[in-house]
Amino acid sequence: MQLRHLLSVSAIAALLLLSGCAWQQEGAGVVTSEAGAPAGRATLFMEEKAGWPTPLATVTLPDGETFTGKVIPERTEPTTGFAVGTGWGTHSRVGVGSTIILSGPERTSRASAMLLSEAGKSMTCDIRTVTPGALRSGGFARCDISDGRSVALEF
Repeated sequence: MQLRHLLSVSAIAALLLLSGCAWQQEGAGVVTSEAGAPAGRATLFMEEKAGWPTPLATVTLPDGETFTGKVIPERTEPTTGFAVGTGWGTHSRVGVGSTIILSGPERTSRASAMLLSEAGKSMTCDIRTVTPGALRSGGFARCDISDGRSVALEF
C-alpha cells in the first residue's frame, strides 16, 4: 500500500512540474493610430511553459481585441575563427605557437512574432531584448497591425 501511495505522489509531482510555467513576462505600451495619434494603452503577456518549443505572446488593445502567437528568437550561425601564434623560444630560436580554432553560438538580442486576432487581423512584432537570447531579461517591441495602427511595448 505504501509503494502505491509513493508512486501516485511521484506521478502527481511529475505532472505538476511538466505543467508548470518556465517563465512569464508582462509589459505595457502605447497604441498609435494610422494617422499617428495616440490611441490608448496596450498590454503584453508572454509565457513559456516547460516542454514548449517557443514562447507565446498575447497583446491586448484598449478596445479589448487580443492578438496571440509565437515568439521566435532570431537564429544565428555559430561563430568560427582561428588564431596562429608565433614567438621567440629559448636560445634565440623562433617558435611556432598552437593553432586555435574557436567555435561557439552567436547570440542576438532580436526576436520576432506574428500574432493573430479572432477578427482576422495580424500583428507583426520586432522584439529587442536586454540580454542576448533571453526574452525574460526584458526589452521592447515595435509591432505593426494589419489595419495600419502600431504598438510600442516595453516588457
